Amino acid sequence: MSDNENIAPTTTRTIEPGTLVTDETGHPFTYGGPAEHVGFTTTSYGAGRPVIHTELSNVAPFDQVPAAAQLDKKDPRISVTLDKAGRPNTWSGNWRSETTGTAFPRWHKTKRDGLEESARRLAIADWWANV
Repeated sequence: MSDNENIAPTTTRTIEPGTLVTDETGHPFTYGGPAEHVGFTTTSYGAGRPVIHTELSNVAPFDQVPAAAQLDKKDPRISVTLDKAGRPNTWSGNWRSETTGTAFPRWHKTKRDGLEESARRLAIADWWANV
């Protein structure tokens, strides 16, 4: 037995520009590479499928993220609460969703929207974690 057989493989996932991807919205996009400014996401609309420019950790291949009906909305890492007092005036709804590992909460018009987006965000994070 050689010494190299005990070494764990060092594979890293990557997504090439032009790949069909999805983000927490569940819509299909063509990945266009990283955004011009770190931390921001930009989407270009034109003829054909929209092109998303964002950090790799925000997207996963479209066929690797489960459909909304198959997402685990009871995951303990998801919290969706009704919070009318804490909502900024610029956001559209009163349902506050927080996901373990995210810096800021998101706001939604319905609890279902918050659960689906949070579950999709976790599915993308899990895809990146399972190399």
